[in-house]
Amino acid sequence: MDVHRDVDVHVDDDHFDHPVAAAAGVAAAATVTAVAVGSVVNSIPPSCTTTVINNVAYQNCSGTWYQPRYSGSDVTYLVVNPPQ
Repeated sequence: MDVHRDVDVHVDDDHFDHPVAAAAGVAAAATVTAVAVGSVVNSIPPSCTTTVINNVAYQNCSGTWYQPRYSGSDVTYLVVNPPQ
């Protein structure tokens, strides 16, 4: 049985005309994109700075710290607490 449904979706984005609502929307988006310590990512942002501590080249990307992990020629990055 083949079922076809048309659904109309109307989005009212007027709530972002208010500066407080707009700021709340931006803050919520920033919170969602934060990377949790212990996460592993395949790439990092291009604007990171390198800090070498105990012979490990950590990447600091706007306050999020990454430690490189190597598997053969592949590299991934482990999100870590700021190294000391």
